[in-house]
Amino acid sequence: MKMQLLLSKVSSHINIAGDIEFTEEFPYTNDLVKLGIIKHVGHGKYVLNLFCFIRHLLRELGIKNPELHKHQGVFYHIENITSTSSMGFYFVNPAYSSKSDIGFFLEFLQGAINEHIRAVYAHVPFVFMSEKLRNILEKHDKAVRVLSKLYLDNLSILSFPIVLPYPEIVKIPSRKRKLNLFTKLKKSIIEVKGILKREQKDFADEYMLALEYRKRFWSKFIVSFAQLDDILKRYALVRMRKKWKGPSKWFEEIMKLFLIDVFVRNKFNREVEEFLVNYKTGGRKADILIPIKKSDKEAILWVIDTKHWEKDYCKSVGKGRENVKKYIAYIDRNSKKSWLLWKLVKLLEATGIRKVRFQLVFIQRKGESCTLSISEFKKYYEKVIVLSLRDLSDILRQ
Repeated sequence: MKMQLLLSKVSSHINIAGDIEFTEEFPYTNDLVKLGIIKHVGHGKYVLNLFCFIRHLLRELGIKNPELHKHQGVFYHIENITSTSSMGFYFVNPAYSSKSDIGFFLEFLQGAINEHIRAVYAHVPFVFMSEKLRNILEKHDKAVRVLSKLYLDNLSILSFPIVLPYPEIVKIPSRKRKLNLFTKLKKSIIEVKGILKREQKDFADEYMLALEYRKRFWSKFIVSFAQLDDILKRYALVRMRKKWKGPSKWFEEIMKLFLIDVFVRNKFNREVEEFLVNYKTGGRKADILIPIKKSDKEAILWVIDTKHWEKDYCKSVGKGRENVKKYIAYIDRNSKKSWLLWKLVKLLEATGIRKVRFQLVFIQRKGESCTLSISEFKKYYEKVIVLSLRDLSDILRQ
C-alpha cells in the first residue's frame, strides 16, 4: 500500500498539473528519489524519471516484468496473452497537456497501436494520459470521433475507446469513499486476460476470416464489458452515453442484441424477432427475454437479469441485497410484471412451439459461473444459472 500511496501522489500531480517537475515541498521526495522515480536537478527542483515511474505503475497493476518501448510521445508495454492475443498499456507523455497537443496525441497513439495489432487477432489497449489532457480530449468532438473510429472500425481492437488518467487513489466526495484505480484496473486486467486466453484462433485465409467476422464483432463488446462499471462510467468515450447514461444500461442493451443474434435470428419467425428487438430492457420486469429453440415443438425461455457488478453474484444472491420474490413476479401469471413474457409465449406457440421451459439466467461481468439451488424458485423455473462474460465468449465460439 505504501508504494501505491507514493505512485498516487505522483500521478495526482501529473493529472492535475500535466507536469513532470516537482519542488522540494512535494511530499515523499526522499522516498521517490531512492526508488529512482524522480531525480534532483538542483535548486530544490526535481524531475520525473518517466520510464522508471511507468514501470512501477505497471508492477502495481499486476504486470510482473514490464518492458517499455517508445513511439514518439507514447511509452508502451505489450503483454502477450496467447500467440494471437495481447494487451497494450500506452502512456502519453505528461508534457502533452494542452488543446494544441490533441492532434499529436492521436497521431502518436494510432502509430503505437497500429505498430502492434498487425500481428495479432485480438488486442485490448489501456491508454493513460494526464487528467488535464483527458478532460480536454473529452470535450473535443472531432478527436473523440477519430478515437472511436480507430477502436470500433478495427476488429482486432476488443475494447470501447477508454482513456484513463494516470492511476491514483481518488477521493469521491459525493459518495464519501475513495476510488482506488490501482485496485479497479487490476481487477479489469484479470478479467480481460481471462477472456483473451480463449481468443487463440488465427486465420489461414480470407475465407476463414469472413466466416469468423460475426464472432470477432461480438467479442469486441464482450471484452469491453470486462471493464469495471466505475471505469466505464468515468472514462469510456462512447456515444451511447448520450442515449443511456450508465454502463449497466449499455450492458443490458448490448447483451440483448448479442443473445438475439446468437439464439433467435433465423431460428424463429419475424414477429418473434421484432418483439425481442423492440423489448425495452430493465424496469420492473425481466431485463431480457431470450427463447432458445430445442426442436420444432420445444423451446427454453431464458428470463434474464443482468449484473454488471464488481462482486460475484454467485456469492451475493440471497444475502439481503435483493428480494428473490421479484424474480418470481417475472413469470407469475398473476403479476403485472409478467405480461410481456406471456405475450412472447403466445408468439412462440403461434410458430408451432408446444412446450416452453423456463430458466432464470443471471449474466454477470465477473468471470465465475454457477447453478443456484433456491427453493422458492423450484415451482417456477427449471433451472437457475449464473453466466459470466467468459461463458458468453465460449457460447460465441460454439
